[in-house]
Amino acid sequence: MKCINIFLIAGLALGLLSCKKESPITDLGNTLDNNAHRATLRVTLNNRAPAIGDSIILTASTWHINDIIDKVEFSETIVEKYAVNLVLNNTTLNSFVDDVPVYLVVDSVATDNIYYTIINENNELNKFYETLSDAYVIRNVYKKFMPQDIKDAELINALSDEGFASLKDHLSRNINVLDYRALFPTAPASDISGGSLTAAGRANLNANLTRQLLINNALRTATKKGELITNLKVKVTSQNKAFNEVLTVFQAKY
Repeated sequence: MKCINIFLIAGLALGLLSCKKESPITDLGNTLDNNAHRATLRVTLNNRAPAIGDSIILTASTWHINDIIDKVEFSETIVEKYAVNLVLNNTTLNSFVDDVPVYLVVDSVATDNIYYTIINENNELNKFYETLSDAYVIRNVYKKFMPQDIKDAELINALSDEGFASLKDHLSRNINVLDYRALFPTAPASDISGGSLTAAGRANLNANLTRQLLINNALRTATKKGELITNLKVKVTSQNKAFNEVLTVFQAKY
């Protein structure tokens, strides 16, 4: 009889295990020192390769084993990498060779800028609860796949010192001598040889050309060409300060 009881107890335990309710919590991340759990977070996109001017829909699905989510944040980091094409009175300067930039200006437009937040102080997340997925589902439309709209004098003035130095060096090797004379009317004849600048002329332009001198004496147009790099992050923080985040990087040429 004792053996029979042992088999009955073992069978009951196996039965209970096989009937255990399955939990939708399949990815809680690592347990922290205080035995807290990170919320599960999944992010899906309707467009993984947006072009300039496009928008995308980010759908964040999140849940927590103890349902103690504090907030959900959407943030952006935007970087532009570009070169400047110039048109002067007598010079057209293309800063690309076979679509490859001769130099690059790196401009950080936004760094970890939070543009949309849901704080769950008053159970605001309940507005986003979907029974079918048993999760909070937040959809956000992102429409800022556009480079900064600056050109001409504004663009020249916005360049970093390093960027303007690179532009001057490229210009010194390609400037029409008529434009050089307009910029430096008292420059010695030794600055020019035939239709181009000598080493002395290039050195003079690099050392003495200022933004205002270029704008006032020769500039017709200045435009950017390059690449927009956008890093979108969704971050979910639990009330115990544990967090989970998903990063997505987009790159688009303009």
